[in-house]
Amino acid sequence: KHPENESLLYMSGNENLLRSAVNNLIKNAYKYSDNHQVNITLDAQQNNIIMYFENNGQTMEANANDHAFLPFFRGQNAINKRGFGLGLSIVKRIVELHRGSIVYSVVNESINRFTISFRRFPIAQV
Repeated sequence: KHPENESLLYMSGNENLLRSAVNNLIKNAYKYSDNHQVNITLDAQQNNIIMYFENNGQTMEANANDHAFLPFFRGQNAINKRGFGLGLSIVKRIVELHRGSIVYSVVNESINRFTISFRRFPIAQV
């Protein structure tokens, strides 16, 4: 969803940390997908920037939803995958440092979605 006003895509933040969070979500979505595809949607609204990361693959079990962002937690879908269970906890911390939020949801029986949203604050014009 491309906004007419390009300035709706700008926000204040640490570029390296935000890049690290986005890269981690892309890598996870790719790694845990059945078809090695990741769909990313950017929705720039007047006061919010929302990013959706979706993949087609095994979804997390319902009780894992509450634990997915805890350090060292690994769901059933991670049994045969390499990793330590730190990525999502780091992503959550980065997003929260930027006054944002992250949520995991199941779109349907085989589509995972991570949604990060940031509240836009007006950038001072110098």
